[in-house]
Amino acid sequence: MNSFSATSSQVTSSQGSSSDTGANSQPHCLAIQALAEPGLIERVVGQLSKRGFVPSRLVSTLEGEQMVLDVQVVGLEDGVARHLAQWLRSLPGVDSVLLCLRNGVPAE
Repeated sequence: MNSFSATSSQVTSSQGSSSDTGANSQPHCLAIQALAEPGLIERVVGQLSKRGFVPSRLVSTLEGEQMVLDVQVVGLEDGVARHLAQWLRSLPGVDSVLLCLRNGVPAE
């Protein structure tokens, strides 16, 4: 099993800080299971970047031909997090995406 993890101690958004948008400082969590493909992490982080966010935590675990990504993002609104999860589910090779909202409650 191979794994990679990265964290960011300061997360900012082009939409303003979390206190400016009224967003809670607790992260939304996305657990993504997909085929291990070279561009998967880039596509996930790219979608966050387009919205002005940086993951506060990113862990990638390789298990055979499967990759599991654990992504945490501070400052997302619930609706944006749901939209992101839905978009990720539409990617080829993605088997499942689980989303937990800021309070730790599963969104689906």
